[in-house]
Amino acid sequence: MKLNTPQLEILELEAILVHEWYDNQRTWPLSRRLQQSGVLSNPPIVTPTQDHSQGYVVLDGANRV
Repeated sequence: MKLNTPQLEILELEAILVHEWYDNQRTWPLSRRLQQSGVLSNPPIVTPTQDHSQGYVVLDGANRV
C-alpha cells in the first residue's frame, strides 16, 4: 500500500482563503509564543480549492494564518 506523504510548502498569504474567523483570545498568546521562539511547530493545514484556480482553503489553523 502506497501512502501519500503530506507536502510542506510556504505559500503567499494572498493564496490563502480563510473560511472561518480567528479567535483573538487564542491569537495573541500564539503570536507572543511565535515571537519568543521563532518557530512555528504546528503549521496550518490547507488544501487546494476545488477548481485549483483560487488558491488554498485553510482546513486547520485559522489563528496561525
